[in-house]
Amino acid sequence: MLMKRAFTLLEVLIALVIFSLVMIALLDSAGFYYRVSTRNDLLNAASKIARENLEFVRNIDYADITKAELDNGTNSCKEALATGKNIELVQLRNQNYMFGKYFDVVADPSLDIKQVTVYVCWNYNRKFHQLNYSTIIRKEE
Repeated sequence: MLMKRAFTLLEVLIALVIFSLVMIALLDSAGFYYRVSTRNDLLNAASKIARENLEFVRNIDYADITKAELDNGTNSCKEALATGKNIELVQLRNQNYMFGKYFDVVADPSLDIKQVTVYVCWNYNRKFHQLNYSTIIRKEE
């Protein structure tokens, strides 16, 4: 008598459950990768905005480097983001993201230098994020 070897229904169901658990874990890791990748892209965009704005400040006249001139009437990066007064829009992954900017200028008249700090902030994943870059500018003789 020939004996056919086959999987029982219970073995097939167990294999399907194991396969389903593996697929759920893979889908969850893909979502995690997307969130981390987007967060890094936003951080890179904010860094680029900060560097470009500091380069802009380096190229304007020393006397024009004041908080009032640079901040457009805002008192913090969060306020700039909330009011939309001092923002930049960046498109990443077919979505527009809004970045707020705030400048802090500290002058030292004895040395004829100004320390300029630009704060760039954004909201992502229901959290507020911020980074800052600084430079020192000396008065031309």
